[in-house]
Amino acid sequence: MGALIHASMDGRVPRVHPQIIRAINMTSMPDSMRAVGIPEFFSVTASVYSADAAVKAADVDLVDLRLGTGIGGKFFVILTGEVAAVTEAVADVATKAAGVEIVFVDRFNGSLVIGGDVASVEAAVREVLRVLEDLLHFAPTEITRT
Repeated sequence: MGALIHASMDGRVPRVHPQIIRAINMTSMPDSMRAVGIPEFFSVTASVYSADAAVKAADVDLVDLRLGTGIGGKFFVILTGEVAAVTEAVADVATKAAGVEIVFVDRFNGSLVIGGDVASVEAAVREVLRVLEDLLHFAPTEITRT
């Protein structure tokens, strides 16, 4: 699973995927929206590297790559594809962007289990729920500890 990210010492991504430029310029519109993944980042570098890795790792299309303007300095990527491909791409991004590891992936129903220390996993889950609620207008469940 996944492509390795290699950057030169000056921060350039070698052989950047053409979808990156189209997504940054907001000129990318796939033929259809299937499953959707929306990873969020705190740096432009992480968002571009991760988006590049995602489109190289799985059969997904970038819809948008937002670079922090007007959204509190956060950066996010919207990608679409079949459930299995989006799950694989998001799993690839998660392991590169946070202190978590993939424990289990079910590419048929889109289930993804991440592991790490309690604080990292809780922060990752809270952020996913926030994105689901704020960007997609879902009604997520409350996180509880037992």
